[in-house]
Amino acid sequence: AANILRKVATQLGLDLARVGRAVLTLPKRYGLDSLSKSYRKQGEEARLQPAS
Repeated sequence: AANILRKVATQLGLDLARVGRAVLTLPKRYGLDSLSKSYRKQGEEARLQPAS
């Protein structure tokens, strides 16, 4: 998988070191007011149920 990623990065001109650092350092953020109501309810239900 790494060799394919390297090949694609070369074709697109991406710097994998910079991409990797950005992915690791920037958390995914969601605006709570922009999420659909059903998505919020699913997250709430999952949070309230104990892990089995």
